[in-house]
Parts: sequence; structure tokens; C-alpha cells
Amino acid sequence: MKPTEGTILTVMRLSGEEAEKAYLANKEIGIKELFDVVLRGAEDALAQTPEMLPVLKQTGVVDAGGAGFVCVLKGMVAALEGNPYVAEEKKAVESEVKGAADFTEFNAEDIKFGYCTECIVDKNEKYRGEDTSGALYEFIKSIGDSAVFVDDEEIIKLHIHTNDPGAVLTKAIEFGSLATVKIENMRNQHTELIADAAAEAEPVEAEPEFAPIEKKYGFVSVCMGEGISAMFRDVGVDNIITGGQTMNPSTQNIIDAVMKTPAEIVFILPNNKNICMVANQAAQIITERRVIVIPTETVPQGMSAMIAYNPDGEVDDVVAEMKEAMGMVTSMSVTYAVRDTQIDRFNIKKGQFLGLVEGKIACVSGDSYSCAKQLIRGMTGAMYITVFYGEGVSAEQAEQYGALISERVGGGCDVAVLYGGQPLYDYVISVE
Repeated sequence: MKPTEGTILTVMRLSGEEAEKAYLANKEIGIKELFDVVLRGAEDALAQTPEMLPVLKQTGVVDAGGAGFVCVLKGMVAALEGNPYVAEEKKAVESEVKGAADFTEFNAEDIKFGYCTECIVDKNEKYRGEDTSGALYEFIKSIGDSAVFVDDEEIIKLHIHTNDPGAVLTKAIEFGSLATVKIENMRNQHTELIADAAAEAEPVEAEPEFAPIEKKYGFVSVCMGEGISAMFRDVGVDNIITGGQTMNPSTQNIIDAVMKTPAEIVFILPNNKNICMVANQAAQIITERRVIVIPTETVPQGMSAMIAYNPDGEVDDVVAEMKEAMGMVTSMSVTYAVRDTQIDRFNIKKGQFLGLVEGKIACVSGDSYSCAKQLIRGMTGAMYITVFYGEGVSAEQAEQYGALISERVGGGCDVAVLYGGQPLYDYVISVE
């Protein structure tokens, strides 16, 4: 709530003030000219950060976050000019590193407030709306420091360092129900950091940059859920990256997984539309071996592609067959709404369950099973149906649903019900 001067927040604020001055002086200013002002203001502010923050002056550097913000602005200006912005060589960045933090110089007894306490509160009706919970903010400020407080329409998110986390939670539930809670003992964290630093100081053998090549083809798959991950391994995937809807892996996560795959050619199965771009970026960066992204947008597509994989085929044929297989599957799922919204013909309320076909809403219901039953209407003409049930569904419920599908589609279709263990989605359904 009271940010320290000399950080990225200072650089942002001062550059914004320069932009405001420029606009007030000339309201006809063009976007390019305005961005030039913003960039100059940010660069000037960055140069001042060592005078604002003693630790920066002591080590002879500017604020790293502020430097990153300036780099982003340079990229924006370059884009407006139609010119690419080339990043500095990595060596130039590394030369500025002065050393790692030494936690042994800090005494745990100097920690005034010992518990880092965080929670998210789903507001009750009385406090719905923005900025309605000032009394809670004033209370947490009075019993600790490092306060962060977000007072949104439907939730409160708070963070405080305190010696009485129980008092924080007791006060918070006056405003609604606790959605998440996290309490950490910072004195114990300090002890662990010292132990970790000591362990890192021990010499270790460097891991090989890439796993040695042992075969022609290898696979990396992105997915969530213990059962789904196990099934991908069963059909030949070498390395699993945990990720999917609401939890996209980074480019580096994918690069690391490819590095651990002992194959000459590595296929990546993103299994989510939002992850395809990151996977393509990783494939472009890696030069040590050939990387091919199979653009699967769902888990059923990824599983279908793996089943079609021919380990003896030529690479172009392998890719073509996998893409053909993923095109022959229809993906369905059941999830829930996190907020009230209006989409197409559906007026959706928070907590209702949504039936999706290829990512588009097909039905809405008050409970998961009813929603899943409605999806059966679109299962005509299927030969194979696989139901992956999620962590919130019992085996009995899933088997009941499988039996209902078998009854609806008839004896000419194979129906399999398997534990997926995926969060967020009660059912993920593959229809081939």
C-alpha cells in the first residue's frame, strides 16, 4: 500500500506524469510523439532510481524492474516506427550481476511480524461492490505491516505481515466466506533460505544441456490431471508439462521438457489453443534438435494423435497421420462459470455448469451431471467415446454417466470411462 520509491512503480509513475504534461500542453499530440515523451520520462526516472533506493546506489546499478519497463517501452516505440528492436547480447546483462543475496547477514530475530498472511474473501451481499470494506483494511493495517488490499466488486484479496493471523481471518469472515487462505512462518522461511544457500554453494556436476539421443522420435505433452498424465505416458509421451486452461506453461518450461527428451525429433502436443503459440516459440528457439508442434487444442485431440503415431514412419507421414487423427475427434467438456455473464443465447450465473463442444457453450445447467447428460444429444454416429472424469467426480457417478452414454448411442459404439483427475473440468469427453 506504500510502495518504496526507486522501483518499477516509480519509473511508471514519473513516465506517466510526463505523458500527462505533454497531452495537456498539446491535446493534438500524435501517438508516436506521445510515446517518445513516455520513453524519455521513463529513462530519466530509471537513471534516478539509485538516488532513491540506497541498496541500488551501494551496488552501482539501476532498478532491474524499471530497466525491464524501459525495455518494453523501447519495443513499443520501435513497433510504432516499423522497426524491430534487437535485445542486447546476454553477456552484457550478465556483466551487471553483482552477486546473490546473503541471507546469513539478516537475523531472524529482527523480523517484527512473523507470519505472512494472505486470503481471498468471497463477499457476502452486504459488502458487494467496490471499496465497501474499508473497515477491514483499517483493521489489518493496525496489526501488521506490508499490507496489500484489493477491494473488488465480489472479492477481497489481502496480504499482511502480522503476529496474529487468526485475528486477520476472524475479521475477514465478517465480510464473507474464505475462498483461499495462506499463512507462512517467515522466521522458518529465513532458516530454509540459509540452508538452501548453503546447499547451492556445494559443487555439483553440471547436467547435460540436452539428453543424449537414444531414438528417432520423442514426445512432450501439456496436460493436467494425474490420470490423464499417466495415459499420455502409457501411449508413448516422454515428458509431461503440467498446464492447461488457466495455467499456461512458459516457453522455458517447454524448452526444458524438450531438453530432457532423448530423441532426434521431438513432437510437442500443446493440447490447448492458448498454449500453441508458446510451443511454437519454444520450437523456434531450440536449434540442437528438430522440434515439431502438432497443434492439438484439446486433450482428446492429443490422445487421438498419439494413438495414430507410427514409430516406423517417415517424419512427414507421421505428422500427416497425427494431424488427420486429431481432426477426426470431437472434444466435449463440462466446467463451471466463475462469474455472471451473457454469451450468445445463454444468460449464465456464477456457479452454473457449462457444457462445451469444441470450446463453445452448448448447454448450461445447475449441476454437473445434468449438464453432462445434455451433451449426449451431440453423440450420434460415434464409434469410440472416452470419458475422462475429473477430481471432483466419484467413480460411481462417472460409471453411471458411461452407462447412460452406452444406452443412448447404442451397441455399435465403444464407451470407456477413465479417471483423468483434471481440475476445473468434471468431464472431458472424446468422441470419434
